Amino acid sequence: ASWLARAGVPSSAVVVERASRRTRGSAVEVARIMRERGWQSLVVVVSQFDAPRVKLVFHKVGLMPSFLEVPESGPPLDWFSVSYLAVFYHATYEYLGLAYYWSRGWI
Repeated sequence: ASWLARAGVPSSAVVVERASRRTRGSAVEVARIMRERGWQSLVVVVSQFDAPRVKLVFHKVGLMPSFLEVPESGPPLDWFSVSYLAVFYHATYEYLGLAYYWSRGWI
């Protein structure tokens, strides 16, 4: 939201969903907000790592938003760098998250 404000987007045009703790809860909450306000479209800003799971979750609750995928980090510098470990951790987390969400029927 602060990045959008710095880019000149009026705060009245930005809604940040903060009620949920998981992606599925966020998608359900966003769907509720959209119904209440009569909105027909939205843009979801998401990390490139999270995008596949987030897209599946939002589609499962019946929303077809546009997605703006933002890079979370650059490519790893070498096999033993901190950036490599961060990328490896996040990718592993997301693959496990996909399996978990699939097992729960959320995607």
